[in-house]
Amino acid sequence: MLSPTSAGATLDLEAMSKAAAYFVGTRDFRNFCKLDASKQIENFSRHILHASIERVPEATSPLANTYFFDLRGSAFLWHQVRHMMAVLFLVGQRLEQPEVVRDMLDLNIFPTKPAYEMAEDRPLVLWDCLFPDDDLRWIIADETDIRGALADSTWMRWHEKKIDEVLAGGLVGLVQGLRKGHGEKEEGEEVKVHGNPHNLKKKKRQNVGHVLILGNGEPVQRGKYIKMVERKRMRPVAEVNASYLERKGDWREKREKKRKMISEEAE
Repeated sequence: MLSPTSAGATLDLEAMSKAAAYFVGTRDFRNFCKLDASKQIENFSRHILHASIERVPEATSPLANTYFFDLRGSAFLWHQVRHMMAVLFLVGQRLEQPEVVRDMLDLNIFPTKPAYEMAEDRPLVLWDCLFPDDDLRWIIADETDIRGALADSTWMRWHEKKIDEVLAGGLVGLVQGLRKGHGEKEEGEEVKVHGNPHNLKKKKRQNVGHVLILGNGEPVQRGKYIKMVERKRMRPVAEVNASYLERKGDWREKREKKRKMISEEAE
């Protein structure tokens, strides 16, 4: 989930929507996932059916409308969605152009993954799974009992979160009132700043950096922003996989040796 105004910084939803559209189709997502060398994955091609920024109907946020990243695909890599969302946040903050997604999907431009932080997992929700009717058969023991238990647990969770929402909304209103009471600038009002200009310059130098939005509602302060194309790159996938095999060995071979040993002992 995300909102157009987060941590005082306006997210450019139009730019994020444009960037999200580049994900649709069959793409190589090695620059949008976390590599698990133990799995020895070589194919990073995944098919995305839909990717868009959508508004939550009848949002009840006290500060702004709430939006979410609607993503549908046939399969996903490890932490793929969190990496995709992280880059979309950078685009939304205008730290990167929407075309950075297109470029990161192009192995001629980004043959290896640049170093960047992935988004938080707290807002990530697996909403639904669809299967062909012929491939999966659902067996429900007692549909009435299951629905009743589900309704009870859902109601309890909703009630808990609703209380949090009411308390947080009241706190926001209180803080906004305190800010206005201490001379916060009203719309159309001019605010004069008095003080030593040398101290103001020093303060500006101390604030050089950027706020990084990761999706958990708690933005973090980082240093001077480095464009994605200029960042340090990870080693190629083949090199990482080879290093793992040299250090740990192939788990498949170990599994087969263990099975063979158990079989021989049984005989």
